[in-house]
Amino acid sequence: MRIAHFMKARRTMAGLMGSLQAPRLSVVFAIGLLCLATTCQIEASEEAWSTQHFNDLKDRWDSLVDVPVTIEGRITSLSKNSMRLARCAMPFVLKEEDARQVSSGKSVVVRGTVRKEKNTDKLLFDVSKVSVVAGDGEKYRIRAGEIRAGEAQPWYELADWAENRATFFADTELKVLADSARMRGLQTEARILNPRTPEALESLAKKARELKLDERFAMELQFEGMWLQVTTMIRDGQPDPAALASTVMQISRKFPGAETPLAKWIAVDLQKAEVLNEYAAADDANRKLWHRQLMIAATAAEIQARLLSDGRNGVELAEEWRIRLPERANESQSFLDRYDAFRMARLKTMTREELLAFTKDLEARKKADIATQARRAWMEHRAELSIPQGGAGVVRMAENHRAIYNDEQGAIAILQNGWLKFPEDKTLREAFEGLGYRLSGNRWTRELSTANSAATTSAKAPAELAQGMTMEQAKSLLGAPPRRTRLILGSGPIEHWIYGEGANRLILEFKSGPGNSLRLNSFYTDTNR
Repeated sequence: MRIAHFMKARRTMAGLMGSLQAPRLSVVFAIGLLCLATTCQIEASEEAWSTQHFNDLKDRWDSLVDVPVTIEGRITSLSKNSMRLARCAMPFVLKEEDARQVSSGKSVVVRGTVRKEKNTDKLLFDVSKVSVVAGDGEKYRIRAGEIRAGEAQPWYELADWAENRATFFADTELKVLADSARMRGLQTEARILNPRTPEALESLAKKARELKLDERFAMELQFEGMWLQVTTMIRDGQPDPAALASTVMQISRKFPGAETPLAKWIAVDLQKAEVLNEYAAADDANRKLWHRQLMIAATAAEIQARLLSDGRNGVELAEEWRIRLPERANESQSFLDRYDAFRMARLKTMTREELLAFTKDLEARKKADIATQARRAWMEHRAELSIPQGGAGVVRMAENHRAIYNDEQGAIAILQNGWLKFPEDKTLREAFEGLGYRLSGNRWTRELSTANSAATTSAKAPAELAQGMTMEQAKSLLGAPPRRTRLILGSGPIEHWIYGEGANRLILEFKSGPGNSLRLNSFYTDTNR
């Protein structure tokens, strides 16, 4: 009987091989039949075709008549003499006793031959033997149990097998198992990844998305890659600001919530590996908080990396820090401290106006002690420069003292001491006279008279003359002054108009008033000094 089957198979194969030139004949099909025909015990030893493979040969079923075939599949319907396999159009005829051994829904392997009915030419499959075999779910579990730890490829192969079967049979449960196998394969790849680099982790995250696996796991891989990138750069003694800026942009683009400031800043040590475990366990809302923490760390490192060694750009970076990292705005003070140190190191080159602006800024930021140090250091340096210049240097020292400390009496004291050291100095004399002082012995003195004093009744001071007058108003009363002096101090200019000579001189002092215009501040005569 087996020899007869073998001879029949050879004749069938010879006919098929003779038509290999036909475009419609599959080489794969011909090779398959060759393998089928070269065994003498086809029924007992051949590997079963899947129902899907058998269906693929449907247009060549006629060529399989009387050829022993083995097929595996799932029973969808069953009677005492026939059955149907899922997704297969050919009826299967079997003996009643064989039918009793199986049931609908079971996975089976059937052996037999294709025959053609004499009257209808309808193709039937005569079953010679039917055996119940493990179902796809059980096969999956068996194969999964044989995969050794640390092997990823077998999981992908199992997934492909399960995916193919699930698609053919429209089996949703098997589709879930296929996805699970792919996930196990990817998890294994991630676990054995070596070296563990940001690029390799990003590639695995991309693969997870291409395979349509769990997005949360893809985010874990992506987060670990970016975490590794950030912490590595932070540990670098001199990180590249451009590389950090690029990393910040990547975090902003890839991680939801990275740009959303935290309601409350809680410092975390991102350098600890436990961060990854906490991230994996976090729900989606808390993962967004981790995204922000990563963004904060990268942004802080980037801004710090751009701070120049001398601190000259500290002001700009402090402002940027406050805007980009509002949770840690108070830490921007460190950049201002560096900028203050930069300016303190350059006090000697500051103009008086620059010093005044610097100290005003320091006091506004509650650094009055540093402001005091800055004034003292600046004044000491200016004193060293001014002393060799004689009376002119003393005048400049007095002007600086008045402007820096807003101390007019202290400025006069400096002039008085200068006069003692440089008596008869022309510049000092002009400075005293310009301020309305008269030399008495070796001291300069002045008695001011206001609009309410007796000086206003002097014959040389018109009754209409009053404090607060503009220069034009004073000029309309007294005419243009024969002599005028002007000092530029830190508090503003002071101008003196001098009318007359000797003891009857009338002196008008103008200082800055509303709108920075010069207004009459006081007036007096030499006889009232």
